[in-house]
Amino acid sequence: MQFETDESANCYIKYYHINNGDTISHYSNISKSELTHQLTLIGLLEKTTYYYNIIAFNETAVVESAIQSFLTEALPDDFPSFELLLPDTPNMAIQDYILTNQLAFLDGTLLFLILDRQGRIVWYQKPTGVFVGAFSLTNNHTLLWNEFEDNTLEKGHIIELDLYGHHLLDIEHSHIVHHDIMKTAQNEILFLATDTQTVDRTNVGGKENTLLVADAIVLYDQTGEELLNWSLFNNFALEDYVGELGFWTNPYGDNSEDWLHANALSEDFDGNYLISFHTHDQVCKISKETGEVMWIMGRDGSLQMGEEALFLGQHSVFPIAPNQYILFDNGKTTRPRSRALILDTDPIAQTASVNWVYDLPQNLFSFAVGSSYKLPNNNILICSGTVGHILEVTPEGQTVWQVSGNSPQYRAYHIPHLYEPLPEITLQLPSA
Repeated sequence: MQFETDESANCYIKYYHINNGDTISHYSNISKSELTHQLTLIGLLEKTTYYYNIIAFNETAVVESAIQSFLTEALPDDFPSFELLLPDTPNMAIQDYILTNQLAFLDGTLLFLILDRQGRIVWYQKPTGVFVGAFSLTNNHTLLWNEFEDNTLEKGHIIELDLYGHHLLDIEHSHIVHHDIMKTAQNEILFLATDTQTVDRTNVGGKENTLLVADAIVLYDQTGEELLNWSLFNNFALEDYVGELGFWTNPYGDNSEDWLHANALSEDFDGNYLISFHTHDQVCKISKETGEVMWIMGRDGSLQMGEEALFLGQHSVFPIAPNQYILFDNGKTTRPRSRALILDTDPIAQTASVNWVYDLPQNLFSFAVGSSYKLPNNNILICSGTVGHILEVTPEGQTVWQVSGNSPQYRAYHIPHLYEPLPEITLQLPSA
């Protein structure tokens, strides 16, 4: 919305709608002290009448405009739909949100979505490029993703967008970025990219001239300057890992082998990196300074683990405390059951053990994709990606919120609010 004030002032918009007799109010951000203003309203429901007025203030006065209204349009017919399964009676006072996506396995993300706690779409963004296979929500509640200009994957763009539609970054590059991208604590851009070698794989049952597709951990600054590029070929013996065919046919051809299939990357509290290998059921910690492997957790890893701690085909690995990690344990055909899992590690004793586990029902088995995150209230947000369910579970294992979607999702993130809380307005009135 664009408007003018006759004096220099800060402004915000109060807007609300009526839901079953209840007034649901929202407040926009505050514009700068000036005469011409532009504010964006987000968190809007489709086909809904909203009432709004503008509040303008400076050091000496607060004034409000008359109340006006507008009607929002319907969402496009091809958008995914969601059904609220729990709770039976939603709490209308809860105004936090869930960011997720509509996923097509051959094409990546088709649509980014924000849901309210009733499972309704209140925000969306369509990427302009193709094969959006990596995205994340930053600590500043901006959306970060990689897209390609066309299906050759020769030219990519790292995009950062705030929730008001402002493009904050557009970094052109030639990497094939996949699966994960994030902002570090230093506001640098960390992502997974492919790295290749042509090798003889006949000793492990492969072809003589196999194009082995591995991964690299790449770090950019805000301008797109490459700060580091750690190739995983430097850390793992070729004969120790046998990959799978088919995943990288585009763009590498039928003779390519997906060697490690890294599918998650995050920054630990000490600044080093965590990387997940889906095919080999492992999570590795890698030194940022040297690129060396510090430990391997999982099947045949360096950390000793009991059978109950072993995970299969995992995604979405994140630190939640020093030496404590949460992941989405997908499961495989040998154990077709997905779990949210918190693991404690002891790098001195070289052990890893289960701190907390939640077994998803059999009908929520997700053979690929998915995520688990710890919320500020200590509950766990779980995305069972292939079946399109998102749920919130208490530490005691009680499901307190759940939505079901009609399309797969890659991940789900929690957004505490769409706007920053309004500050207290203090007037400097002249003395009598």
